Amino acid sequence: MKMHPMPSEIYGRRISACPAVSHQIPKMASYRLDRLTAGEPPPRQFTLSPLFPLGTVGVLYGPGGVGKSLVAMSLCMAVAQRAAFPGGGLSFAAGPLGGNVPQEGAGAAVFVTLEDDGAEIHRRRVSLDPRGECAGVPAYVLPVVDLPAFDPTLVGQQGRAIALTDLAKSGLDSLLDDVEADACQPVRLLVLDPAGDFLASNENDSEGVKLLMRTLRQVAARRGCTIILLGHVPKSNDGAMPTMRGSGAWIANARAAYALWPPAEDEARKLAQKVGGTPDGLVWGCLAKANHGGAPVGRRRLFRRDAATGRLLDVTSTLDPRAGLDEGALLDALVAACSEAAVVGFPFAHHRTGGLYDQREDLPAQLAGLSKAALADLGQRALDGGLLVKARNGSTGAPKFLDVPIGPLAKGQFVPPASGSRREAVARHREGGSK
Repeated sequence: MKMHPMPSEIYGRRISACPAVSHQIPKMASYRLDRLTAGEPPPRQFTLSPLFPLGTVGVLYGPGGVGKSLVAMSLCMAVAQRAAFPGGGLSFAAGPLGGNVPQEGAGAAVFVTLEDDGAEIHRRRVSLDPRGECAGVPAYVLPVVDLPAFDPTLVGQQGRAIALTDLAKSGLDSLLDDVEADACQPVRLLVLDPAGDFLASNENDSEGVKLLMRTLRQVAARRGCTIILLGHVPKSNDGAMPTMRGSGAWIANARAAYALWPPAEDEARKLAQKVGGTPDGLVWGCLAKANHGGAPVGRRRLFRRDAATGRLLDVTSTLDPRAGLDEGALLDALVAACSEAAVVGFPFAHHRTGGLYDQREDLPAQLAGLSKAALADLGQRALDGGLLVKARNGSTGAPKFLDVPIGPLAKGQFVPPASGSRREAVARHREGGSK
């Protein structure tokens, strides 16, 4: 039987072997297709549905300043908050990029950044979570800039040889073990920012990138976590969807790749007239590549950067109210609308006077266009699934107002109505202003 080539023979270039990896041929009896696939197939699971499957490696890339790091940090907080506040029966919670964090994606989240120091992380946390709702949740950030003794290199260079570092061989697992011990939760998300800086070799070198991605795939599969690398793009200002800077192996070896980029100047001005905001605050997003069924590959979404928080708010439905009318997106929009309304003291009721249909002009466009029966059914599904609960606003009256399970009304707090209309109050809330 022909044996596998030694690592030094692969690609005609010397690659140091990792002692933890066996190069022996496995016994093949248990790998016969019918034995390997006996029984029902396991369901596909996600960290961010329908974009990033659980237990895989993905990339999120875009030009500097487009919002990659904030999106990644927002996802870390959503995954960790999902674990800390499961909400009992909650089927999913809203995440960034128009996606949702399902129950299986809940857990600890780790963000390893080589670009931002602790002070910048502090500012971003306060911006993303001004009310401190993520206090105590298992979200961890490692600002390597502040840790000069910590070498984050995963693939090193020794002369002509590329090799896995000690961090890649065992240190990364030790780091994640430490997080799980502190959090009492499994790690479900690891973000590495930026991708190229975890290589001591050239990011254009496909051999180093392949070795890194293969190693991360093994870590992701073994631990059941999603690993997302943040990448930059070549300098361009033509408004077209970019590709990731460096070797094509970054995207080729990822299970999912999501691109963010600003529209061209003329396009941005026209879009801003339709969706509001400023032209330089608009960002296109698109799942450029995916290996899982049902992935929305090639479907562009438009985001507007929130001036107060820096979050990318999905405004695709403003361009086309019919966009994204799947059940998950509709429930996501309803939960977000009810949560904001409760925070500003203008909560929606499920039905009757002040109900969703009566007050539909204050709902997002994709919800306002639904029939009375469809909107009532959507609200009931949100209640049945634990996405929303009925609560009082104060100590009297029947619980009839809609709020999220961790919202102020659900916690028994009284929220006085803000000044002005619901729309005005919500707009000020989004901008971080006072009531």
